[in-house]
Amino acid sequence: MSSTYVFKKMTSYMLIGAVLTLCLAPYALGTGLPEDGSGDGGAAYEPPVVEFFEGRVGPGDIEARAAVLYEANSGLLLYSLNPDMPTAQASTTKIMTALLCLENADLDDAFTTTQTALEGLDPRGSSVNLKVGEEMSVEDLLYCLMVASGNDAANVIAEGVAGSVSAFINMMNRRAAELGCRNTVFRNAHGLDEEGHHTTANDLYLITREALKHPDFMRICNTAAKKIAPTNMTGQRSFSNTNYLISSAVTNKYLYYPAKGIKTGHTGDAGNCLVSSAEKDGLYYISVVLGCERDAAADTVKSFTETVKLLDWGQGGFKRATLVNASGAGPRAEVAVTLAQNSDYVTLIPANSLEAIVPSYYDAEDLDISVIAEQSVEAPVEKGQVLGYMTVSFEGKEYGRIDLIAQNGVEQSSILYYLQQVQIFIAQREFRIGVIVAAGVILLYILIMLIVNNTGSRKRKKYLKKAGFLTGRKYRE
Repeated sequence: MSSTYVFKKMTSYMLIGAVLTLCLAPYALGTGLPEDGSGDGGAAYEPPVVEFFEGRVGPGDIEARAAVLYEANSGLLLYSLNPDMPTAQASTTKIMTALLCLENADLDDAFTTTQTALEGLDPRGSSVNLKVGEEMSVEDLLYCLMVASGNDAANVIAEGVAGSVSAFINMMNRRAAELGCRNTVFRNAHGLDEEGHHTTANDLYLITREALKHPDFMRICNTAAKKIAPTNMTGQRSFSNTNYLISSAVTNKYLYYPAKGIKTGHTGDAGNCLVSSAEKDGLYYISVVLGCERDAAADTVKSFTETVKLLDWGQGGFKRATLVNASGAGPRAEVAVTLAQNSDYVTLIPANSLEAIVPSYYDAEDLDISVIAEQSVEAPVEKGQVLGYMTVSFEGKEYGRIDLIAQNGVEQSSILYYLQQVQIFIAQREFRIGVIVAAGVILLYILIMLIVNNTGSRKRKKYLKKAGFLTGRKYRE
């Protein structure tokens, strides 16, 4: 047999081995598709957007152009009527005037009344009759502003704080923007009707909430009656609060003992306005009513009656409750743990408690809790590791989302871990290719050896035959 013949045979067997390798490779490597054949890993799960409680059935019809009721500690809106509708606000403007004064002046400072401060004021508007050249402390000016609602006091404060009324108005508008007011424009410091001077119930709430951060603000605006010490130009002044919810100097028909402050207002464009507050069981309510009418036949000012209606409803309709107690017998869940040494599961507990303002008829039995957690995790698991979350709802309103954490740690089993690593190594694509290639090489080697051995055997027989050792009959000694 010639060498050329042997080479051709070897080449043929090598080609066969290569073809077999290529044919077997797809079965060893897989098709590249998931086992379910979908070809799609599925979209990543996105947790639901948390929407907090923002309103319930209101306290009946509120007779106002606009109104809001907030729980101020949480910023929770409980009731709204045209909350973002721009409207004139009358002397509730003075809440911003007082805020800027408290932020930029000391109560012991003294401001002097100028001629420019008194110019342009409507003589029919409220006034404490400040005189040009009269000196008064900032604290007493704030009483004149918030209790007696003096328009002249507003301008004196404006000039004392900013140097001029126009500069102070710029400060008012900048501060409103900083507080997040979206539809408020100030044209003056006192609130008399002026083109373009307006706010909204929501914006006025934001301004009031900021002013209440100053303890002196509530102390002053919640004063029923005040006597002002004599000044360099006048004797003692005495006046009562224009807010009939806290003052009975004019009438006691509106007295509302839970009420605290804050500011009244009335002009032709604005109607009757009132910002007030009340506190009960740790909840602090702020109400705003704008554009209320006066019922002449019944001799009733609606800003007072509608405010009482709102505050009564808030105090009786809501409470603070602990929905989830992380340290108590709260919701639990279990997650399977693989590669674990001592336990095949871990218990999940809430990472923190959840308190919320809920309707007064809230019952924990009606709470809806949904748990979203991993089906299984690999050890090790750290104590406090986040493995899911829970959503908490009541009457279809989602109150919050709380992380679920491992109550205890779970150690990893070294034996199970190394067995897993071996399985992973064997399942790798490179390992499968190596096995196939090695098998192909071994098969090829065996075939080559068979060919070589077969060829050598024939050559030996031919040689022996030529030498006379093989004659076709049995060999004899």
